Amino acid sequence: MSTGSQYLEAKTLLTPYWEEVRIILVGCGGTGSHTAYAISRLMVAVEAIGKKATAIFVDPDVVETKNLGRQLFTYADLGKNKALVLATRLNLSLGLNISVVPHKFNAEMVDYVSDKTLVVLVGCVDNAEARCAISQTLEGNSRYVRYSSDLSTIAPRIYWLDGGNEEHSGQVLVGCINEQELLTSVAFPEPEVCVALPSPSLQHPELLIPSVSSTVNTLSCAEMALQNTQSLSVNAHVAAWINEYLRQLLFGGLRKYATYFDLASGSCQSVYITKVLA
Repeated sequence: MSTGSQYLEAKTLLTPYWEEVRIILVGCGGTGSHTAYAISRLMVAVEAIGKKATAIFVDPDVVETKNLGRQLFTYADLGKNKALVLATRLNLSLGLNISVVPHKFNAEMVDYVSDKTLVVLVGCVDNAEARCAISQTLEGNSRYVRYSSDLSTIAPRIYWLDGGNEEHSGQVLVGCINEQELLTSVAFPEPEVCVALPSPSLQHPELLIPSVSSTVNTLSCAEMALQNTQSLSVNAHVAAWINEYLRQLLFGGLRKYATYFDLASGSCQSVYITKVLA
């Protein structure tokens, strides 16, 4: 079956009714700095349709000289917290009120979700510890997964949108349920309607396991870029896909839950929403 046919036959994700979206960007470095700008524009678009958009940028790191080649910072930002720099810049330029957490992310940052709020955690990190913390927030979705005559009340209210990359390739994954058994029972309350997707960690359990390469290789992504071993454009590509996934998640029309690309070969492939998930 061709990719076009797969897309046409894919189901559309139905998110719950919401009046406010809360976007939590975890990681404001290579991919995160590009994603921050996309989030700010989407916030403006959400406000334009009469809904509320809030955002929190989370990152404990400060800007270093080695970051300037591939992250959206300047020499004037050196020594300053990455999340604070981006939030300040975007708040001033677009009249937003993005909050900042200059520390590592933990699941307690998502302590309460109202019945009118949609929470999207955007992971732009490259380590298992941070992804484990993000994954824990999805445990709160179980109380929203219930059968009802109103399909908009069944869908979970916390989504994890994750972006990752290697030297020349990358992937973007989105989901909200960590347990395959629960996913199987609630994902399709009606044949043509999908209300839940496998979490990034259910799609790829290895995301929560520290990789051997990360413990052996002492070079950061920024340092690899300086040595020309990592594409300077790969992070922007990941961020562009995150932007599109987030747009469709908020405004409707999402028919896929994973996209993989390779800049060296020019290939790109998505996994569409069908009865076979994860």
